[in-house]
Parts: sequence; structure tokens; C-alpha cells
Amino acid sequence: VLASVIESFPCRSFTPDQGGEFHCYPRVEKELGLPMYFCNPSSPWQKGSVENLNGLVREFFPKGTNFTDVSPQQVAQAMSLLNNRPRKSLHWLTPAESFTPPSL
Repeated sequence: VLASVIESFPCRSFTPDQGGEFHCYPRVEKELGLPMYFCNPSSPWQKGSVENLNGLVREFFPKGTNFTDVSPQQVAQAMSLLNNRPRKSLHWLTPAESFTPPSL
């Protein structure tokens, strides 16, 4: 599923939770060319607003979700809704607005 996400949304790196679902991170880094970073355990401040995003993602995919049962379409829908939701940390722009360069 992660491969389909980065095909449609350019990523430079990925910072997952400390959960065991990413125990295969060396393989993911190698196959996708996407470096993965982990914070120290019990140190959520090291990834700032990512913790807020994790909470928002959990609204769509609760803790314990088996992602083999999640379709790429479900991921795309969640991404679209989250990327088009205004954020205080972005001065009330959406991530899509702040990421997309202005038209010339």
C-alpha cells in the first residue's frame, strides 16, 4: 500500500510510529528508495506535528488495523480528506495548498 501512496504523492522520507508494523523498514527503504526515520521511544516531541497527523489517520485506520485488508482506494480517500483539511500549523491552509506551488 505504501508503494501506491508514494506513486501519487511525492515523499522524501517517512516517519512511522514505533509499532511493529514497520519491522520490515530496511526492505521498504531499499525497494522504495524512501528513507525511514524513527524517534526515540516515548519522545513524541521529536516529530512535532506528525503526532497530530497520526491521531487524524487513526480516525480512518484505528490502532490494530490489518493493512492487508485496506485497499489502495481506502488509503487514497483518507489521504485526500486529510490533505484537504485546513491546519492551524499551516496558517489554516490545507497541506495540499501549502505543498502545491502557485501557478505561474
